Amino acid sequence: INAEYGHLPFCALSTFTSINISPIEMAIEQMQNKNKELRLEARRLEVGEGNIHHFQMMLNGTIDAAVNGGTDKLQETFLTGQYASENPSLAEKCPILEKELLAQNSKNW
Repeated sequence: INAEYGHLPFCALSTFTSINISPIEMAIEQMQNKNKELRLEARRLEVGEGNIHHFQMMLNGTIDAAVNGGTDKLQETFLTGQYASENPSLAEKCPILEKELLAQNSKNW
């Protein structure tokens, strides 16, 4: 024990779990989280509890990502049909990602 700080110099690891997530699953998760944040903040604004500046920053980040090619790259990578044919076990994820991209591009969060 390091008497100065009261901490052990190391910690025994009791368990370790490794989770593999595919790039399309990660993209879906990120899109779903961002869409949920946008919907929540829009609803908060509707009832007078939100902060317009915070909402503007969220929108700017979303728009910047789209303008700088982020969403286009997702479409090129996962929604051309080639990804589904090369990754048949993940093909059912393509429509989910497409739905989330469309939701983010609409004004109906």
